[in-house]
Amino acid sequence: MSALFLSSQISPAIAQSAARAAEPISYGNALSVVTGLAMVVALLFALAWLMRRNKGVLGNGSQKIAVISQLPVGVREKVLLLRVGEENVLVGYSGGGLQALHAWHGDIPADIEVTDQPPQNFADYLSRLRANRSDK
Repeated sequence: MSALFLSSQISPAIAQSAARAAEPISYGNALSVVTGLAMVVALLFALAWLMRRNKGVLGNGSQKIAVISQLPVGVREKVLLLRVGEENVLVGYSGGGLQALHAWHGDIPADIEVTDQPPQNFADYLSRLRANRSDK
């Protein structure tokens, strides 16, 4: 008799758990899946933005074009000194594009300070950032 009593008490609990297992897409589960997906997509966009913003941070030693120096002349305008092989090119950059201002062969004049040499590895880049931050 006790076995019959226990089976009558257990069967509603089993029926409820079976009903929950048969319905895997509930409001809470759907909200959890959508939230996780939104977080992954937001992380991908943030990483893409960071990579786009910091392109060229890690310089490659085999690059044929190097930014020797740059001077901001406005909010969105810069003057860049590029080294392309043996030729130096002074370029104006604005929101509308690039325009070559002057080009010459040979060495860079001595009075031009070479500033933005890209680091060869990430550790050099971090140490330069720390040095700039501690100077301020």
